[in-house]
Amino acid sequence: MNIFLKEFKERGFFYQCTGEENLSQLLDKEKINAYIGFDCTAESLHVGSLLQIMCLRLLQKHGHRPIVLLGGGQLELEIHQEKIKLELFYQKKKLKKILRILKKY
Repeated sequence: MNIFLKEFKERGFFYQCTGEENLSQLLDKEKINAYIGFDCTAESLHVGSLLQIMCLRLLQKHGHRPIVLLGGGQLELEIHQEKIKLELFYQKKKLKKILRILKKY
């Protein structure tokens, strides 16, 4: 079993997977990219977000590439609706504030 997958399981991050052997082989022969996207509508992240970040950090520890996306992407997709435009403006202001806070860490 792949060393990352083994540690992932030991930490309790893994329950079941279709094609686990194939995944293990892929992780042995290639470095993969993995991403998490956060739609920052709150001023802080919650414990569920922390769990996802911990998973990405473990992946990075084993030489893979984590990607974290922050933004109001869902709002931008709906910008054609008039009522969303004002909300998008405020969401962007809130996102900038959140990014300033996160950069401290």
